[in-house]
Amino acid sequence: MQLLRTLLTEKNPLENPGSHPDLLDSLGQPLFSPSTLSRTITLLEEEGWIIQHKTGKEAAYIELSSDIKSLLCAYASSFSSSLMVAPMVESLATDTGESAAFAIWKGNGITFTAKQEMPESFHYIPLKQVNRFNFHNGFNITCLAYMDSTTRAKLFNEPQTQSLFTTIEDVEKITIDILNKGYLYWEDNAARITAPVVYPDSILAGVIGISFFNKKYTDSQLETMILQVKAAAEEITRSLNR
Repeated sequence: MQLLRTLLTEKNPLENPGSHPDLLDSLGQPLFSPSTLSRTITLLEEEGWIIQHKTGKEAAYIELSSDIKSLLCAYASSFSSSLMVAPMVESLATDTGESAAFAIWKGNGITFTAKQEMPESFHYIPLKQVNRFNFHNGFNITCLAYMDSTTRAKLFNEPQTQSLFTTIEDVEKITIDILNKGYLYWEDNAARITAPVVYPDSILAGVIGISFFNKKYTDSQLETMILQVKAAAEEITRSLNR
């Protein structure tokens, strides 16, 4: 971790490893030779941990890969949920009158880390367990927009117990729609309104939203609920990025 931290914070550590304090032992001698550093960087890149941004033959800077950033953000979000997100979820449920929840992406599915179930609304939202990815869950669908197209296609081709989509083209269309609008609204047997919570560089931190059966709202009321869900997502985003 010491080496990785230096690679990510110091400019061109390969030029002179002995000039970087994090790479020196207690006697001030380099812990790693340039060749060892070079092999380590190559290995980290091959394993998908880092990305090198090069200028010519040299690495201008190194950063964590998007997959690793997403994992770290999900890990951080899981702790933030119980401390900071839960009150916002409760407030959203109270404002809309519908059950609300916050979920993070975990493995091949989502995990709800905060919820507020309303007596007359959709409920039984299981906390902490991984809900395997499917194309019928509004929280999962919102996560799609923040995955690369290869991952989306792979998930689409896995067996689905339920799906709102018939082709991968449909998936790509709704993905673009979510990114443009900043929320998902979908209605069939149940209605879903969800919105993403993001870290800098549009890295997904989680999804907040509501689900409800038996539509009983006017278009104007639904528009208000969409704005409430988006506002909750934006508030959590600001809090996580302070």
